[in-house]
Amino acid sequence: MEEAVRVVREIMPVLSARGVKLEDHPELTFFNQPELTVSDALGKMLDCPAFQAAIDVQANPEEVKRMFTDVLDVGHRLGIKLPKFEPAGSNIKKQ
Repeated sequence: MEEAVRVVREIMPVLSARGVKLEDHPELTFFNQPELTVSDALGKMLDCPAFQAAIDVQANPEEVKRMFTDVLDVGHRLGIKLPKFEPAGSNIKKQ
């Protein structure tokens, strides 16, 4: 879970460069908390069947693929290094 926290933190500069005001999104500012705090909270949320069901209902593979592709493309264009995100994004982009 710690790696997931690091990946989200890594893509925040790309979101900012796209004009997203991170401070306006509590779901993003949450990731500014200590890594262990965020990781523990995410683990608990993902262990909750109702939370997992809500994620599953909203999961759209094409939208996820577009998001990963966009973050990778913008990151590369702006010279933002994404060493943790890139392997996952590249795998999804190929699908």
